[in-house]
Amino acid sequence: MGYNFFKITELKDSFRQKLNTFVATLGSAIGNGTKISFADNDISYVLQLQNERLKNKGLTVDYEIYDRDSRRDAMVGAEWRDAHYESFVCHDSLAETRAL
Repeated sequence: MGYNFFKITELKDSFRQKLNTFVATLGSAIGNGTKISFADNDISYVLQLQNERLKNKGLTVDYEIYDRDSRRDAMVGAEWRDAHYESFVCHDSLAETRAL
């Protein structure tokens, strides 16, 4: 699937807030099993499996997900709209820190 990086659109503030909330809660979702309220079933299930794997191995991991480049916002690579929904494929530069 190709993306048109020459026609970059900005992410709406409401979606940017959701993305920022997702990034801020992703670490606790993996490490502690905290649910992200607006994550879809696929993402929730993957995060649940990751948390269960850590627990089964007796590991406690503190994850911190952060923005690598705070000067740049997420870019929209592709977007779809229909009568009910809007979907965006976003690209951002994130990093993580893990501590056992």
